[in-house]
Amino acid sequence: KSLSQRIPAPDPAKYANISDGIDWLNPYVVVHANQAEIISHQVPRERISIPVGEVLSELKSLPNSAWPYGRVVALSESGPQVGDIAKIRSNLIYLKQELERNGVTVDLWP
Repeated sequence: KSLSQRIPAPDPAKYANISDGIDWLNPYVVVHANQAEIISHQVPRERISIPVGEVLSELKSLPNSAWPYGRVVALSESGPQVGDIAKIRSNLIYLKQELERNGVTVDLWP
């Protein structure tokens, strides 16, 4: 099943006032130059490092309990690394478009 078939639309009232990543309960995706990291506080394996192209399928594998705010993820770039800034930005843009194309709302974090 696609995420839109099993996870409800996002409920901004549940996350609009969250300003610290430690308080974010939905999946949080950090984009690096050669991979992405999914952080989920709702599953036993809290951090998952995978190729950028596998993020959507990994998000689909998370249980419904990992989505208390509905179908929304926090997305951010990793800290700047010399020579990798363009690749990180490119990966962020790709992931944002891919997630939105598949019905996932993206909340960009600094």
